[in-house]
Amino acid sequence: MIRQRLAGAAAAAAEAGITWAQVPIMECATNDPDAGALGAAQLLARPERPTAIFAFSDQLALGTLRAAHGAGISAPDRLSVVGFDDSPPAHSADPPLTTVAQPLRERGHAVGAPVRALVRGEEVASPAPYPVQLVVRGSSAAVPTAAP
Repeated sequence: MIRQRLAGAAAAAAEAGITWAQVPIMECATNDPDAGALGAAQLLARPERPTAIFAFSDQLALGTLRAAHGAGISAPDRLSVVGFDDSPPAHSADPPLTTVAQPLRERGHAVGAPVRALVRGEEVASPAPYPVQLVVRGSSAAVPTAAP
């Protein structure tokens, strides 16, 4: 799953003309707002501070918003923040979190069948990817487009 998200982020960066090798990647030990805040603080302390952070979960993105606020960096004016999952806290974040929505309930239900099959000793194929959708909210700024 993480490899697929990285591949998608790399493809989107390339499409936007961003060299992926120059994109800093911060790995977090846990998937919670505290880890997101710690990772974001390290990125935001760099001499070439990022103008956008794509966190691989809403929990990490919520921590990123907290770290930015603590550093006096306003989202989306000086930093765009995007999460992944469209969890309930994304709606009530300040500002509301732009996120990549995935069908969490359907994924949860779909996990049950392969687990039961594994318990029975049956072989299980890798699940098909689920569709995702970008939900734009207040934590991200519009990307300027080049004039024709």
